[in-house]
Amino acid sequence: MWWGRVIISHSDGSQPTKAEIKNTQRELEEKERRAWEKAVPLGGNSADVFSFNLAWSVGSIGDNSVSIARLAALKWLFSTYPEDVGTQAAEDYINRP
Repeated sequence: MWWGRVIISHSDGSQPTKAEIKNTQRELEEKERRAWEKAVPLGGNSADVFSFNLAWSVGSIGDNSVSIARLAALKWLFSTYPEDVGTQAAEDYINRP
């Protein structure tokens, strides 16, 4: 599932139809999928990579526990992964001990 936003405007100021929004969203998802498939790995050694664990600062932090809003924000961040693996990655991240 793609969590991006689509902004469509007509030069005459009219509102886009739901079909136009859906088609534009579908086109952008396909464009994103093709770009992902063409991506070239940077190379190097994965042991040389240091990842800052900042995902807990994403989403609403008003709750004492993991909120639905934070899970949705993480799913959106991980949505660039193909075949919806980002959704599972977000849920795994939230549910880890």
